[in-house]
Amino acid sequence: MEDAHRTEGPGRAPAARVLQLTDTHLFADPAGALKGVPTEPALRAVVAEAARREPPPELVAVTGDLVHDGSLEGYERLAQALAPLGAPVRVVPGNHDDPARPCLAPGPVACCGEVTLGPWLLVFLDSAVPGEDWGRLGDAELGRLDAALAGHDGPAGVFVHHPPLPVGCAWLDAIGLRDGAALLELVAAHRGKVRFVACGHVHQRSERVHAGVAVLTTPATCVQFRPHSERFALDADAAPGYRRIELLPDGRFATEVVRVRAAAARAAAGGG
Repeated sequence: MEDAHRTEGPGRAPAARVLQLTDTHLFADPAGALKGVPTEPALRAVVAEAARREPPPELVAVTGDLVHDGSLEGYERLAQALAPLGAPVRVVPGNHDDPARPCLAPGPVACCGEVTLGPWLLVFLDSAVPGEDWGRLGDAELGRLDAALAGHDGPAGVFVHHPPLPVGCAWLDAIGLRDGAALLELVAAHRGKVRFVACGHVHQRSERVHAGVAVLTTPATCVQFRPHSERFALDADAAPGYRRIELLPDGRFATEVVRVRAAAARAAAGGG
Protein backbone atom coordinates (compact mmCIF):
# COMPACT_ATOMS: atom_id res chain seq x y z
CA MET A 1 0.00 0.00 0.00
CA GLU A 2 2.83 2.40 0.68
CA ASP A 3 6.55 2.85 0.23
CA ALA A 4 8.99 4.77 2.40
CA HIS A 5 12.27 6.61 2.40
CA ARG A 6 14.24 7.16 5.59
CA THR A 7 17.19 9.42 6.39
CA GLU A 8 19.19 9.80 9.60
CA GLY A 9 18.47 6.57 11.48
CA PRO A 10 16.45 7.22 14.63
CA GLY A 11 18.74 5.61 17.21
CA ARG A 12 16.25 6.09 20.05
CA ALA A 13 12.71 7.20 20.82
CA PRO A 14 11.82 10.63 19.41
CA ALA A 15 11.33 13.66 21.61
CA ALA A 16 8.42 14.52 19.32
CA ARG A 17 6.77 13.31 16.15
CA VAL A 18 5.63 15.69 13.39
CA LEU A 19 3.61 14.67 10.34
CA GLN A 20 4.06 16.90 7.30
CA LEU A 21 1.31 17.01 4.70
CA THR A 22 1.39 19.39 1.78
CA ASP A 23 -0.39 20.72 -1.29
CA THR A 24 -3.86 19.55 -0.35
CA HIS A 25 -5.50 21.86 -2.96
CA LEU A 26 -9.07 21.66 -1.62
CA PHE A 27 -11.98 23.47 -3.25
CA ALA A 28 -15.30 24.96 -2.18
CA ASP A 29 -16.86 21.99 -3.97
CA PRO A 30 -15.99 18.73 -2.13
CA ALA A 31 -15.75 17.06 -5.53
CA GLY A 32 -13.32 19.68 -6.87
CA ALA A 33 -10.46 18.20 -8.86
CA LEU A 34 -6.90 19.20 -9.71
CA LYS A 35 -5.71 17.89 -13.09
CA GLY A 36 -8.60 15.44 -13.05
CA VAL A 37 -7.99 14.14 -9.50
CA PRO A 38 -10.58 14.95 -6.80
CA THR A 39 -8.38 16.35 -4.06
CA GLU A 40 -10.52 15.90 -0.95
CA PRO A 41 -11.00 12.13 -1.22
CA ALA A 42 -7.25 11.77 -1.74
CA LEU A 43 -6.49 13.88 1.35
CA ARG A 44 -8.94 11.93 3.49
CA ALA A 45 -7.37 8.64 2.39
CA VAL A 46 -3.88 9.92 3.28
CA VAL A 47 -5.12 11.07 6.69
CA ALA A 48 -6.89 7.75 7.32
CA GLU A 49 -3.74 5.80 6.54
CA ALA A 50 -1.57 8.08 8.68
CA ALA A 51 -4.04 7.79 11.58
CA ARG A 52 -4.01 4.00 11.22
CA ARG A 53 -0.26 3.50 11.15
CA GLU A 54 1.15 6.39 13.21
CA PRO A 55 1.06 7.06 16.95
CA PRO A 56 -0.67 10.38 17.62
CA PRO A 57 1.81 13.10 16.58
CA GLU A 58 2.61 16.15 18.63
CA LEU A 59 2.03 18.35 15.58
CA VAL A 60 0.73 18.25 12.01
CA ALA A 61 2.52 20.64 9.63
CA VAL A 62 0.81 21.51 6.33
CA THR A 63 3.14 23.34 3.98
CA GLY A 64 0.96 25.38 1.69
CA ASP A 65 -1.44 25.29 -1.22
CA LEU A 66 -4.04 24.31 1.33
CA VAL A 67 -7.02 25.44 -0.75
CA HIS A 68 -6.82 25.83 -4.51
CA ASP A 69 -9.63 28.35 -4.95
CA GLY A 70 -9.18 30.38 -1.75
CA SER A 71 -12.67 29.49 -0.50
CA LEU A 72 -13.58 29.65 3.18
CA GLU A 73 -15.41 26.34 2.76
CA GLY A 74 -12.18 24.71 1.65
CA TYR A 75 -10.32 25.87 4.77
CA GLU A 76 -13.16 24.71 7.02
CA ARG A 77 -13.12 21.23 5.49
CA LEU A 78 -9.33 21.08 5.65
CA ALA A 79 -9.56 21.37 9.44
CA GLN A 80 -12.27 18.71 9.48
CA ALA A 81 -10.25 16.36 7.27
CA LEU A 82 -7.18 16.63 9.51
CA ALA A 83 -9.09 16.06 12.76
CA PRO A 84 -8.59 12.25 12.80
CA LEU A 85 -4.85 12.83 13.35
CA GLY A 86 -5.71 14.16 16.81
CA ALA A 87 -3.03 16.85 16.95
CA PRO A 88 -2.66 20.63 16.67
CA VAL A 89 -2.18 21.82 13.10
CA ARG A 90 0.27 24.50 11.97
CA VAL A 91 0.06 25.70 8.36
CA VAL A 92 1.93 28.02 6.04
CA PRO A 93 0.34 29.61 2.94
CA GLY A 94 1.25 28.66 -0.60
CA ASN A 95 0.88 30.47 -3.88
CA HIS A 96 -2.72 29.24 -4.34
CA ASP A 97 -3.90 30.30 -0.88
CA ASP A 98 -5.91 33.34 0.11
CA PRO A 99 -3.57 34.99 2.66
CA ALA A 100 -6.55 36.02 4.81
CA ARG A 101 -7.99 32.53 5.11
CA PRO A 102 -5.66 29.92 6.69
CA CYS A 103 -6.25 31.07 10.29
CA LEU A 104 -10.03 31.23 9.91
CA ALA A 105 -10.63 27.48 9.91
CA PRO A 106 -12.31 26.11 13.06
CA GLY A 107 -10.38 23.90 15.46
CA PRO A 108 -6.74 23.83 16.52
CA VAL A 109 -5.29 25.35 13.33
CA ALA A 110 -2.72 28.14 13.40
CA CYS A 111 -0.77 29.86 10.64
CA CYS A 112 3.00 30.51 10.64
CA GLY A 113 4.68 31.45 13.92
CA GLU A 114 6.88 29.18 16.04
CA VAL A 115 6.34 25.94 17.97
CA THR A 116 8.61 24.48 20.65
CA LEU A 117 8.63 20.69 21.11
CA GLY A 118 11.07 19.58 23.80
CA PRO A 119 14.49 20.97 22.88
CA TRP A 120 13.35 21.68 19.31
CA LEU A 121 12.19 24.98 17.82
CA LEU A 122 10.06 24.78 14.67
CA VAL A 123 9.64 27.98 12.66
CA PHE A 124 6.87 28.32 10.07
CA LEU A 125 7.55 30.91 7.36
CA ASP A 126 5.29 32.66 4.85
CA SER A 127 6.82 32.64 1.36
CA ALA A 128 3.63 33.41 -0.60
CA VAL A 129 3.56 36.47 -2.86
CA PRO A 130 -0.01 37.46 -3.85
CA GLY A 131 -0.61 36.94 -7.54
CA GLU A 132 2.65 35.04 -8.16
CA ASP A 133 3.55 31.35 -8.34
CA TRP A 134 7.13 31.97 -7.16
CA GLY A 135 7.85 32.75 -3.54
CA ARG A 136 9.79 35.28 -1.49
CA LEU A 137 10.32 35.59 2.26
CA GLY A 138 11.46 39.19 2.34
CA ASP A 139 13.07 41.09 5.18
CA ALA A 140 10.21 40.61 7.63
CA GLU A 141 10.09 36.82 7.52
CA LEU A 142 13.87 36.45 7.37
CA GLY A 143 14.13 38.82 10.33
CA ARG A 144 11.58 36.81 12.28
CA LEU A 145 13.55 33.61 11.66
CA ASP A 146 16.79 35.32 12.65
CA ALA A 147 15.30 36.52 15.94
CA ALA A 148 13.71 33.14 16.71
CA LEU A 149 16.99 31.29 16.16
CA ALA A 150 18.97 33.84 18.15
CA GLY A 151 16.67 33.28 21.12
CA HIS A 152 16.88 29.49 21.05
CA ASP A 153 19.81 27.35 22.15
CA GLY A 154 18.67 23.97 20.84
CA PRO A 155 18.07 22.35 17.44
CA ALA A 156 15.59 23.86 15.00
CA GLY A 157 13.60 23.03 11.88
CA VAL A 158 12.00 25.32 9.31
CA PHE A 159 8.78 24.78 7.35
CA VAL A 160 8.08 26.87 4.23
CA HIS A 161 6.09 26.33 1.03
CA HIS A 162 8.67 27.19 -1.64
CA PRO A 163 11.96 25.22 -1.64
CA PRO A 164 15.14 27.30 -1.30
CA LEU A 165 17.08 24.95 -3.61
CA PRO A 166 16.30 23.79 -7.15
CA VAL A 167 14.77 20.33 -7.47
CA GLY A 168 15.92 19.66 -11.03
CA CYS A 169 12.64 20.46 -12.82
CA ALA A 170 13.17 23.53 -14.98
CA TRP A 171 9.56 24.74 -14.80
CA LEU A 172 9.35 24.28 -11.03
CA ASP A 173 12.75 25.78 -10.34
CA ALA A 174 11.61 28.92 -12.19
CA ILE A 175 8.85 29.38 -9.57
CA GLY A 176 10.88 28.52 -6.47
CA LEU A 177 11.96 30.72 -3.58
CA ARG A 178 13.50 33.89 -5.06
CA ASP A 179 15.47 34.62 -1.88
CA GLY A 180 16.35 31.02 -1.12
CA ALA A 181 20.05 31.90 -1.00
CA ALA A 182 19.33 34.50 1.69
CA LEU A 183 17.43 31.90 3.73
CA LEU A 184 20.29 29.41 3.51
CA GLU A 185 22.86 32.09 4.37
CA LEU A 186 20.87 33.07 7.45
CA VAL A 187 20.57 29.43 8.50
CA ALA A 188 24.33 28.97 8.08
CA ALA A 189 25.01 32.04 10.21
CA HIS A 190 23.36 30.32 13.16
CA ARG A 191 26.08 27.67 13.20
CA GLY A 192 24.25 24.40 12.85
CA LYS A 193 21.10 25.13 14.84
CA VAL A 194 18.82 24.41 11.87
CA ARG A 195 18.82 20.71 11.02
CA PHE A 196 16.26 20.74 8.21
CA VAL A 197 14.09 22.90 5.96
CA ALA A 198 10.87 21.08 4.97
CA CYS A 199 8.95 22.36 1.94
CA GLY A 200 5.98 21.70 -0.32
CA HIS A 201 5.11 23.26 -3.70
CA VAL A 202 6.81 20.74 -6.00
CA HIS A 203 4.48 17.72 -5.53
CA GLN A 204 7.41 15.31 -5.33
CA ARG A 205 9.83 13.86 -2.83
CA SER A 206 13.41 15.07 -2.66
CA GLU A 207 16.19 15.17 -0.08
CA ARG A 208 19.28 17.33 -0.47
CA VAL A 209 21.91 18.48 2.00
CA HIS A 210 23.26 22.02 1.78
CA ALA A 211 26.04 23.06 4.17
CA GLY A 212 24.93 20.40 6.62
CA VAL A 213 21.21 21.29 6.45
CA ALA A 214 18.72 18.81 4.98
CA VAL A 215 16.37 20.44 2.44
CA LEU A 216 13.31 18.22 2.08
CA THR A 217 10.33 18.26 -0.25
CA THR A 218 7.32 16.03 0.27
CA PRO A 219 4.73 14.39 -2.00
CA ALA A 220 1.40 16.15 -2.30
CA THR A 221 -1.72 14.55 -0.89
CA CYS A 222 -3.23 14.77 -4.39
CA VAL A 223 -1.46 14.69 -7.79
CA GLN A 224 2.31 14.27 -8.17
CA PHE A 225 4.64 16.08 -10.59
CA ARG A 226 7.19 14.15 -12.61
CA PRO A 227 10.78 14.58 -11.33
CA HIS A 228 13.46 15.96 -13.66
CA SER A 229 10.95 17.30 -16.19
CA GLU A 230 11.69 20.38 -18.29
CA ARG A 231 8.01 21.23 -18.71
CA PHE A 232 4.92 20.57 -16.62
CA ALA A 233 4.24 16.84 -16.39
CA LEU A 234 2.32 14.63 -14.01
CA ASP A 235 3.77 11.47 -12.47
CA ALA A 236 0.91 9.01 -12.79
CA ASP A 237 2.94 6.22 -11.16
CA ALA A 238 3.65 8.07 -7.90
CA ALA A 239 1.08 7.82 -5.12
CA PRO A 240 0.14 10.62 -2.73
CA GLY A 241 1.83 10.61 0.64
CA TYR A 242 3.09 12.39 3.73
CA ARG A 243 6.36 12.78 5.62
CA ARG A 244 7.06 11.64 9.17
CA ILE A 245 9.69 13.65 11.04
CA GLU A 246 10.93 12.29 14.37
CA LEU A 247 12.70 14.92 16.45
CA LEU A 248 15.29 13.26 18.68
CA PRO A 249 16.37 14.59 22.08
CA ASP A 250 20.02 14.81 21.03
CA GLY A 251 19.30 17.18 18.14
CA ARG A 252 19.25 14.58 15.38
CA PHE A 253 16.13 13.76 13.43
CA ALA A 254 14.76 10.84 11.42
CA THR A 255 12.42 11.27 8.49
CA GLU A 256 10.45 8.92 6.29
CA VAL A 257 8.14 9.53 3.34
CA VAL A 258 5.10 7.25 3.31
CA ARG A 259 3.23 6.77 0.05
CA VAL A 260 -0.45 5.89 0.31
CA ARG A 261 -1.62 3.87 -2.68
CA ALA A 262 -5.16 3.84 -1.33
CA ALA A 263 -5.31 7.62 -1.69
CA ALA A 264 -4.76 7.41 -5.43
CA ALA A 265 -7.43 4.73 -5.78
CA ARG A 266 -9.92 6.63 -3.63
CA ALA A 267 -9.35 9.86 -5.51
CA ALA A 268 -9.72 8.10 -8.85
CA ALA A 269 -13.04 6.72 -7.65
CA GLY A 270 -14.01 10.20 -6.43
CA GLY A 271 -15.52 8.64 -3.33
CA GLY A 272 -15.40 9.10 0.40
